[in-house]
Amino acid sequence: MAKNFTPESLVRYIYRETSTSESLAIMDALQESYTLREEYDILYKAYKELPNVRFNPAKGCLKKILQYSRMAAVGEQA
Repeated sequence: MAKNFTPESLVRYIYRETSTSESLAIMDALQESYTLREEYDILYKAYKELPNVRFNPAKGCLKKILQYSRMAAVGEQA
């Protein structure tokens, strides 16, 4: 029985967030369905074009967050 895969399941497959059995089912479906393969190729191309960005907040931002957290903790104790 053929299973219908959503774009979300293909994205999870691309990011290796699927179980082994789901990955195998998707691989089989990609070989059998030209339409699904086209959709996968589009999503994979978009994935490869995304920059490998690491987000690191500025030290000043972290300092303000920690100060606020301390103030909130003191306020709860009062």
